[in-house]
Amino acid sequence: LEVKLDTDIVSHEFYLDYKDPVDKSGAEDTQLAYRSKRGAKWNAYATFDQWTLGSQYLYQGERFNGSTRLPSYSLWNF
Repeated sequence: LEVKLDTDIVSHEFYLDYKDPVDKSGAEDTQLAYRSKRGAKWNAYATFDQWTLGSQYLYQGERFNGSTRLPSYSLWNF
């Protein structure tokens, strides 16, 4: 899902990802290693003359490495 909109001088982009990361090659359907089922991203930027200022928020849901659960995480980029 993708949504783009402008609010005054700031442009926003929202992305939501829902995946089915399943290994279907074996007898059992297991989740692919290091692949989350959910993710989200928000980009915001503003342009002033020749300059563009921006930021990004990234979220990745929990994922697995074999039987080990890896927690979800968030990341800010400026």
